[in-house]
Amino acid sequence: MNRIELAPAGPANPKGNGTDEGAFSQMKQALGTIRLDTSSPRALARSVLEKLISLYVTMRNRVFAKGKILTPREEMGIPASKVQQAMERQKIKDHIEAKVKPQGDQGKIDQLHRLIRYHDMTVEPATLKRAEKTIKAYEKEAISAAEEAFIKAVNRKSERKSLAYFFGILKRMQQERDDEAYRRYCHHRYNQRVMMQLQRQEQQSQDTHSVQNVVRMLVQAVKSTVQFVKELAIKKARQWTRELMESYHYTGPLKNQFAKALEALTDLNLDQRNKIWEWIEQFLNPKTNVESVTQIS
Repeated sequence: MNRIELAPAGPANPKGNGTDEGAFSQMKQALGTIRLDTSSPRALARSVLEKLISLYVTMRNRVFAKGKILTPREEMGIPASKVQQAMERQKIKDHIEAKVKPQGDQGKIDQLHRLIRYHDMTVEPATLKRAEKTIKAYEKEAISAAEEAFIKAVNRKSERKSLAYFFGILKRMQQERDDEAYRRYCHHRYNQRVMMQLQRQEQQSQDTHSVQNVVRMLVQAVKSTVQFVKELAIKKARQWTRELMESYHYTGPLKNQFAKALEALTDLNLDQRNKIWEWIEQFLNPKTNVESVTQIS
């Protein structure tokens, strides 16, 4: 009739019962520290009276100075509006749903229990509880890969059949997945940084291009592992080289400047230097077309 819904609160969990805990907290703040003098009946009566007066003053200061003053009984008799009821019910519903275990975590726990039953392992209750809590932190793919590796290991040596050995494999599998994810993240960020550098260099060199700009662009190309980044850098370097060649009657002096700029770089290996010099020579050759430059990358 009253549509009362149960919202269980676990032991030693004040946050799970915030309404009651908040009321008790306010009551303790109002009461404060109670000190009673029991040296004599008169002293006891005096200390009790002083505490009551202090409590009355505290509560009286909380009463609104204007408006109708209601007693607690009258205040509790005022029905809540439908909007307030709906808000409170939604709050309780969200609270109950938050306590339900995520389906993904439950699937990991079920997979752990299947592993224990399949290998007929004897596990202490405390160890099982700790394993159920720990396995939630691992990915399902890592758990499946660890389970497959664990079966192979146990088939070779039966004494490896323990949860400790399984979690050792699982930790290694998860670490490999995390390292791979981090590598992909770094690779993606590196490519983004390269693209931003290419755009910045292009903006800075829109009016005048220099030999150093061309060489830096080719360094980005030779170090990039993404094909479209490499092709874009080569295209820009070739375009800038063509523009530089318009200021020279002979390519010899320009070629010497490229050689000096390339020689000044210290973070390139021999193969990278040879690759950049091969591109420069093709740029300086008027017969070289865009397709041939791209193909050598």
